[in-house]
Amino acid sequence: MAKGWVQLFGGLATGLILLLHARIYVQDPGFWAEDLKVFWRDQYAHGLAASLFSPYSGYLHAVPRLIAWGAWVFPIGLHPLVYFWSAFALTAWTGSLIAASVGSAFAGLAMAAALVAVPDIGEVWLTPTNLQWVLGCALPVVLLMPRSPALFVRIQQAVLVVLAGLTGPFAIVAAPLWLAALWRAWRTPDDSGVPTLSAALAALTAAVQGAVLLANAGDGLGDRGGLPQAVAAVMQLLRAQPVGLALLTAAICCGLLVLALAPARDRGIRLGFIVFGGIALISAATKLGVDTASIRPLSAGDRYFYVPTVMLSFAMITLVSWPSSRIAWVTAPAALVVLAVMVGVAVTTPLTARLPAASTGVWREMSAEIGKRTVSITIPPQWTIEIPPK
Repeated sequence: MAKGWVQLFGGLATGLILLLHARIYVQDPGFWAEDLKVFWRDQYAHGLAASLFSPYSGYLHAVPRLIAWGAWVFPIGLHPLVYFWSAFALTAWTGSLIAASVGSAFAGLAMAAALVAVPDIGEVWLTPTNLQWVLGCALPVVLLMPRSPALFVRIQQAVLVVLAGLTGPFAIVAAPLWLAALWRAWRTPDDSGVPTLSAALAALTAAVQGAVLLANAGDGLGDRGGLPQAVAAVMQLLRAQPVGLALLTAAICCGLLVLALAPARDRGIRLGFIVFGGIALISAATKLGVDTASIRPLSAGDRYFYVPTVMLSFAMITLVSWPSSRIAWVTAPAALVVLAVMVGVAVTTPLTARLPAASTGVWREMSAEIGKRTVSITIPPQWTIEIPPK
């Protein structure tokens, strides 16, 4: 199937599954958390030039700030809708590019669907604030898969790497992947399958985010005790043992066993997915420390565990779609069991109803006063925002 058709179907599949899975949010779209508290307010007060490279929680968030800037093309009353549907469009585009970046059309479409079909309470979806998690999941696909022969795909990959790299810390998390790609490019300069440009852009954005992170080490990061406490936090989390968590934990153990038993030509790609997801999980646990009251169970899909879950699903999909080892008759069915368990947990895990920072209807009523007088808005979790007059 031509790459253009694969990308089109991948985007349609991602968008349709997302709308079905997160349909409770479509009914009353609105700002969510930092959408209003940080990104909208900074754009309103300072403009794009001053806010684009302003860090929040220690690093840059280019995509939410660009959405905040673009929203001002529309009337203020429509801004919640612009934020919501911009997040939808970027998620669908990410899924479409994942589909087009994978050599196998079946595997690409399955990975695009997995992006929005894994167990999750919905926190990462349809909000610019949490787009970093969605965009970050595409980085290992671009860096691990062979370089696409289609120019239009390679251009989009470069754009995605820059956007994802400058939105959240995932270019740093992907360091082993882009280092390996650059090493291959240096050792075998005639190898046209190495995604050299994407790896170089990932390294560049990682350097930028690393410099920002070091310069703002105290901005919302805190001292949580490092790796030992991170391991303790994960162990406490696993001891919670709700039914969904037990099922998904069993699926992960089964999945890791399957990976160990599958020495195929594509094992490096699967290993890359697992390494990326593992670093993301340990990084999140290190940040959270042993404060397990703030960690939702993995089966409930807190945003800190979204990336590892997606990476596990990607690895399982490769076992089903590329069964090239001698024990494929074992690994492929086992991978299907893991994927079935994950889908089952996703279907049976209700999404958390949002109390939007400002729903579309409420915001429209208030928008006429914004800029004329000080407007006070109270949003969850107990934040009060003052919007001063211009």
